[in-house]
Amino acid sequence: MRDVLAGLTGFRLLQVGAWGLGPSVLDNAATLYQWRLACEPWRCGDIGFDGVNFPIASASVDALLLAHTLDLASDPHRLLRECDRVLSDSGQLVVLGFNPLSLWALAQRLPGRGATAFVHGARFYTAHRVCDWLCLLGIEPEQIIRYGVGFPFFGRGVRVPTDQGWHRWAAAAWVAQAYLIVARKRVTPLTPKRWRPKASARKPAHVGLANHGVGRLNSRR
Repeated sequence: MRDVLAGLTGFRLLQVGAWGLGPSVLDNAATLYQWRLACEPWRCGDIGFDGVNFPIASASVDALLLAHTLDLASDPHRLLRECDRVLSDSGQLVVLGFNPLSLWALAQRLPGRGATAFVHGARFYTAHRVCDWLCLLGIEPEQIIRYGVGFPFFGRGVRVPTDQGWHRWAAAAWVAQAYLIVARKRVTPLTPKRWRPKASARKPAHVGLANHGVGRLNSRR
């Protein structure tokens, strides 16, 4: 997280949700300002919201951090649409999520877990599925980092090649406990084309004849 946050650029960074991360994690960000958006701001956030709608102006945030927010969101699609709305052009989005295909996630479904089970009602989504949702919004995944407790080789980051796509790399993370996706909003600029009236055919100039001494010369009036 320290390395990823240090690579985020811009003026404003917004962390949506505060599950599992303390306020000190944002100190590593390279942005000028950092805020935390939470349902209970008096406990773990700077700004309060209803869990769905961001009280943030459109295109006003340069970087967004979703710390397992999709896992606990009641409507993940609407949450991502709000992220797309508040992100500025070429803004960056960081998503942390648990892998539902890992052994750890499968163990959460076993009976008798009791107090050791994960938060009740949480839903896990694969990196492949999250990347699908982001691409539909015009947010292009750039990097996928896989990690997990007890598996040090999952800590290596994989930069998604633009020519091959992210599908094969996202599918390779099925054994990791969690993943981190770094994506960027792509906005294609539209250059307005000015309308110009067609040039009308010029009428040929009237050519007159004048006598100047000997012979005739062409002259234009």
